Amino acid sequence: MKQKRGTKGQGLVEFALVLPLLLLVILGIIEFGRAFFIYSNLFNAAREGTRYGITNPRDYMGISQRTQMAISSLPTDEVTVWVWYDEGPHNTAQILDPNRVVVGHRVVVFLQHEFEALTPIFEPFLDGLLLESRATRTIQSLGTIVTGPPPHLPPPPDPGDPGDPGDPGDPGADPQISLTPLCGPAGTQSITVNGTGWDGDNRVDVYFGTTKVLNNTSISPDFSLAFNINGVQDGTYTIIVEGRQTNRTATATYTVPCDTGPTPTATPTATPYALVTATPSPTPELVPIVITKPIMEGATTVLGTAQPGSQLTLRVIQTGYTVNAFTDGNGQFVFTGVGGLLGGYTVVVQGYGQQDSAVVTAPTPTPTLTPTPPPDAYITIDPDCTDENTASFTVRGYNWPTNNSVKRIGIYWNDQLLESFKSATTFAPQYTLRDITADTHTITARTEDNQGNYVAPPAGATASVTFVRPCGGDPPPTPTPLPGTLPDLTMPSLRLSGEVTDTLGTYEMVRLKASVSNEGEVDVTSLFWVDLYLNPDLSRPLNEQASVDYVAVNGLARGATIEFTMYVPGEYIDATGEYTVIALADTWDQIPESDETNNRSPLLTFNVGVENPIPTPTPTPDAPVEDPGSVTGLTYINIGDSTTPMSGVGVYLYNSDGRLVASGTSDNAGAYLFENIAPGEFLVEGLVRLANDDTIYTDSLLVTIYSNTRTSGADLMLGAPTE
Repeated sequence: MKQKRGTKGQGLVEFALVLPLLLLVILGIIEFGRAFFIYSNLFNAAREGTRYGITNPRDYMGISQRTQMAISSLPTDEVTVWVWYDEGPHNTAQILDPNRVVVGHRVVVFLQHEFEALTPIFEPFLDGLLLESRATRTIQSLGTIVTGPPPHLPPPPDPGDPGDPGDPGDPGADPQISLTPLCGPAGTQSITVNGTGWDGDNRVDVYFGTTKVLNNTSISPDFSLAFNINGVQDGTYTIIVEGRQTNRTATATYTVPCDTGPTPTATPTATPYALVTATPSPTPELVPIVITKPIMEGATTVLGTAQPGSQLTLRVIQTGYTVNAFTDGNGQFVFTGVGGLLGGYTVVVQGYGQQDSAVVTAPTPTPTLTPTPPPDAYITIDPDCTDENTASFTVRGYNWPTNNSVKRIGIYWNDQLLESFKSATTFAPQYTLRDITADTHTITARTEDNQGNYVAPPAGATASVTFVRPCGGDPPPTPTPLPGTLPDLTMPSLRLSGEVTDTLGTYEMVRLKASVSNEGEVDVTSLFWVDLYLNPDLSRPLNEQASVDYVAVNGLARGATIEFTMYVPGEYIDATGEYTVIALADTWDQIPESDETNNRSPLLTFNVGVENPIPTPTPTPDAPVEDPGSVTGLTYINIGDSTTPMSGVGVYLYNSDGRLVASGTSDNAGAYLFENIAPGEFLVEGLVRLANDDTIYTDSLLVTIYSNTRTSGADLMLGAPTE
């Protein structure tokens, strides 16, 4: 019996000695298995980003977002994403400007994550371990979406210093709410509250005046909550949303009844391409167009207020997307189904001679982990001047440090705080200021801690720009031009279309011929806009005024010129006399050019000498709308006796009136495709310039597009012009 008890005691002692080693092995397997799992996810995410990038290489933000969407094993704010380009294995020098990418270059996605051990025993060995993954693929097509990164990207990370992943506990900038609708008749109200920036709260209370209408309701950082309330009398009410976790609040005003202003006898229709169909009234005080801001990234609806009963057009500047909508009797407008809105995109809503614009707000950017704070943090402002005492502008910041010391960024107007928000590498807040004095004003951005104290370099940064009133004041310093050669868009001519001078009459559409040339050293490879302005105020920037017509052009070869029809709608020609028009290429400064001052056409003056009767609205049955069709073909180049498919050819589609209705570039196989085109007769034209050759190779052909039919075989055989 003694020998048996001794054996049991020996087993317990041996187990106690072996157990720590066994647990160490098990925990090690878990930790290293977790590290391998995260690395595998980063590897797949980088490959997913490059898959998207080979067909949309100039969509820098889209590549980054597609990469982040594929990260599932850990929060995306713990992963740094870099995107750049190179010319291939023979030359891996970084290309940071998406506009300089061509087919055959490579897109590179680089990911980095600082691994943290779960168990304290492995912290000395695994904490700070950098998991990195790089994927590289050859670009097959330039795509149509262009979203550029900051002009100066940080270099690839130094494995010795991963940086700071940020402070996830900071709830971020103040939350905001907006209402749909903003007013209603007395009685029962149905209201939707749209919230943005509610990080840190997952439940809220909602009050209509002093009445709680929603209690302890679950939300996401960006939400929409609907409620009904009965028996509401005339008056102005405050709607309050209060966060349960942070006690932060946001308010908005709701009015009963709606104030529609003086009732006009008729409202002219602001369609750019059709004659007016309603009897104009004596000039009423038109309601300005106001977009409900902010528009958050990923939103599919754009809301706002405008003149009741008016037709409006929405444009997404970066993609060329356009859509029409009408305001209701209360002056509310809603554009639905607006997809693909990314942070930094510009949305313009215009009609009846007025417009408003908004920059899409991106979610709080993932802090970029850098070995040391970038020394070249800076800000820009757009616009940088005003002639009025009220101005709206956007402050854009690039290359700002994010580390343990920097928690927030403060924006100051003449040393007065405008806003403080969570630190980020890039940012683009919008502001509207009133009572601006005639002077040179200073806008400053600086890094701060959580108490608002300034964090100086090298851990932090500060930068300033100037804003002047009036615009004739001292201009800001001229920015350093981008390196290398650039395109240069000009408008050599703007003329009346046809043999019409003294026969122009009131309420008739005026047709014009506008030409655009690229006189620079390289091709334009992305979309830009050409806008037409009637009786413009030449003392103000044209893109701050509402245009009466616009055309999207997707690319233009060096040395090439295209001509197309533009319209002045008849509703704007309401009296005899003299009118002036001017056109502007690259309205929204999407194309970096060697000369940014020569985008205007010559000023054209014409006389309207015939007074037509005011059109009387007549009810007409709705005409059936034919379904659209499409056209596709290949682009070939003919040099000598050789004919081969050619990629990168600029292809332009004109309707029977000479209007440019679509444009694009042939893909890597030389194919092009235009979809959603109204049926009719069209002219397809192709233009291309070969490298080291000033010759423009062209071809054109007539095609017929039928409803619900793809017209194929519309091939272009491009050749040098004959003498």
